[in-house]
Amino acid sequence: MKIIFSFLLSVFVCFSCLSQTQKIDLKLTKGQTYTQKTVANTIVKQTMNGQAINIDLTIT
Repeated sequence: MKIIFSFLLSVFVCFSCLSQTQKIDLKLTKGQTYTQKTVANTIVKQTMNGQAINIDLTIT
C-alpha cells in the first residue's frame, strides 16, 4: 500500500511541475501614440480634536 501511495504521489508531483508558461507581450509599434486612462478614488475620514474631517478625492 505504501508503495502504491508513494508512486501515485511521485507521479502527481512530476506532472504538477510540467505547467505551461505563457509569454505576455504588448505588440506596440514604434512611433505610434498609445493612451492610458487612470482613475483613483480616495476617501479619508478622520477625527481631529473632536471634529470630523471627511475628504473625498478623485484623480482622473
